[in-house]
Amino acid sequence: MKKSVVEKSNEMLGKIDTRYDMTIPEIEEIMEYYTDIAAAICCAFRYGYLQGTNAAKQPWYIERIVNLLKTMEPGEVKDMYYFVQEMAVV
Repeated sequence: MKKSVVEKSNEMLGKIDTRYDMTIPEIEEIMEYYTDIAAAICCAFRYGYLQGTNAAKQPWYIERIVNLLKTMEPGEVKDMYYFVQEMAVV
């Protein structure tokens, strides 16, 4: 038997990458803006789609940087943070 939309959605609970998922404040913002439930649902869908496309465009090197930082000692990470922060100010 074919699963319903709700069943498929519920199966994804806790499995969605945070780059694609919505936060409670984002949901609240949509709920405050739209009085029509259907319009709010459509807005949430479009926003989720946008989140996904933005995440897909994220440079490949971000993951490599994160993995590198995971291998560093806390002091080294802190030093790297200050180094990058100084570069951003220039």
